[in-house]
Amino acid sequence: MALEIVDTHMHLWSPSTHSWAKKLRDGSLPRGSLELVESYLPEDYKRDLEGFTVISSIHVEVVWPGDPAGETRWLDGLAGSNSTGVPHAIIGFCDLTSSSAESILQHHCQSKRMKGIRYMHYDPEKPLSSVDIQGLYLSDPQWLQGLALLEKYGLSCELFMIPPAQLSRAAEVVTQFPKLMFMLEHCGLPMQRDQAAMKLWKEGLPKLASSPNVYCKISGLFSTDPQYLQEESVGDIVSFVLQSFGINRCVFGSNFPVEKTNASFSKLISTLMAVLKPFSLEDKQKVFSANANKFYRL
Repeated sequence: MALEIVDTHMHLWSPSTHSWAKKLRDGSLPRGSLELVESYLPEDYKRDLEGFTVISSIHVEVVWPGDPAGETRWLDGLAGSNSTGVPHAIIGFCDLTSSSAESILQHHCQSKRMKGIRYMHYDPEKPLSSVDIQGLYLSDPQWLQGLALLEKYGLSCELFMIPPAQLSRAAEVVTQFPKLMFMLEHCGLPMQRDQAAMKLWKEGLPKLASSPNVYCKISGLFSTDPQYLQEESVGDIVSFVLQSFGINRCVFGSNFPVEKTNASFSKLISTLMAVLKPFSLEDKQKVFSANANKFYRL
């Protein structure tokens, strides 16, 4: 029996719709190690997944210029015009500190594919190391009010690029919204996985995992400097995530095409399967699809 996979984290973009991708193409935006793909559409994604049974794919917002709901409308159009139906679900962007947040959420929710919101401070025209304000919004009163809107519209919240030092603060926030579901993206990992950062990560992750309304996305493992990609190191990270969250609150995400700069889809699956080897087929299926189906209401 083939393993059924729900890919909870993938991106689509093109130079014609994403201005920063156009700058990648013409050379005016320097190519970072994680931004090597100028265009990525459903047919490209389908080729990368060849040989695997991916039953659903969830698109996560990727810095759409202008009206955030425009990305949702674009994705709905793509899904309706390709044979695979990709993407099957959508995580959109909304600035939860904005006075227009509720209006944006209303427009997002016109799509039957809308499942949740990701709010982040990230400018693709700047190196990731320059972003020094990640996680500070966790203490912003307006952002906290915005979380209440997600609950109102039945949407989940994706937690992204939270520095290890802010994981404890995130743990406090999620307890204030026990009915709101949170998904920690990319294992909550720091981009620079040096010893000091990983120490903070190991201290903060179990605190966040102690809340039952928080799941963890096993993704982003290979979106870092290659020096941190020794197979044993990646395996240790996955093991710690499983230990912290348990088998019932972990899901798989490819993070394609970002991740493909350092690993194929097959490599992602084999790496995770190696850690899951002692687990039953039922538990493996939880991580690869069942938990995602439950969390995202697929």
